[in-house]
Amino acid sequence: MKPKDTIKNISPYSEGRGTNETGIKMSSNETPFPPDKSSFELMKGALRSINRYPEKEPGGLKTLIGKFYGLSERHIVLGNGSDELMQFIYMAFVDPGDSVIIPEVTFLMYGIYADIFGAKKVTSRMKNYAIDLYDILKKIEKTTKVVFLATPNNPTGLLVPEADLVRFIKKVPSRVLVAVDAAYMDFADDNYEKRFKSILQSGKKNVVFLRTFSKSFGMSGLRLGYSVADLETSSVLNQMRQPFNINSLALSLASHMMKQKNISQRRIIKIKKNKIQMEKFFERNHISYLPSQTNFFCIKLKKSKAFFDFCREKGIFIRSMESFGMPGHIRVTVSLKKHNQLFQKCLREFLKKQEGDAK
Repeated sequence: MKPKDTIKNISPYSEGRGTNETGIKMSSNETPFPPDKSSFELMKGALRSINRYPEKEPGGLKTLIGKFYGLSERHIVLGNGSDELMQFIYMAFVDPGDSVIIPEVTFLMYGIYADIFGAKKVTSRMKNYAIDLYDILKKIEKTTKVVFLATPNNPTGLLVPEADLVRFIKKVPSRVLVAVDAAYMDFADDNYEKRFKSILQSGKKNVVFLRTFSKSFGMSGLRLGYSVADLETSSVLNQMRQPFNINSLALSLASHMMKQKNISQRRIIKIKKNKIQMEKFFERNHISYLPSQTNFFCIKLKKSKAFFDFCREKGIFIRSMESFGMPGHIRVTVSLKKHNQLFQKCLREFLKKQEGDAK
């Protein structure tokens, strides 16, 4: 059986290592905190009904999300992780040969889906690893259907300033969909969720915001994301959904987390505190890093591959940036204080070893 020509050269997504290995996982930007007691008890109760299909149209959760944005539930579409929502965008709006604009260094799934659906990938440049909005505008062409824009960006951790994003959205032609992937927005100092609300409430028809329960809500293992857009776009994306694409456990916990936002807020505060400590460590030890607005850091090292292997030998799993097009860099997730300290100890040992080898 011969596969489609469009998928011949696809490189499958390479996830952060350590998922099934014993050690400290700091490779996938997950929260290190397990479910709290109330969440755990809720999940145990939800297990009693897993012999039944989940809600086909989970209005309860969508109503809670919509209320947060000041919109009706019809503006919300749920996906099996925000990755599935990206797939819906391609399915609904991108024909083979259409072009999509993707920043040079960003989340890999944008480009993988482009290959799967036979789209033309137009790469926009970066300025010191920051997304260049002006270059994106210059590269919009007649065949452009979607612009993917992650803010804060993965893997750099850099944020597109709020005012710049608003001006950019106004300048993009109405026929081009702007997909703003805000997976890490909860960790940003400049959290412009209110601006998202105002843009959506204004009725802007070519913008879709992608959010996830995987990061600050700590639900990576349950795979749940959502999009917020105007009614027409949301209706089209909703048509792409398979029946029962969201499992009942994810629906139960997400509804609980939306009602009890203090749980995720406490986790965010802890992560930000640990993040400051990591920054101080990097600065004391003259380690080059990008100023992150997320729960991870992108670090520049002369022998990043050797450090990646060194960490793994010590049972610490980080992420190499080779597949992202950033050779000489690694990405490390901010974790529990004790895990961060072990990573720092590992990095000090590695640098000391490198100094010794150089003599």
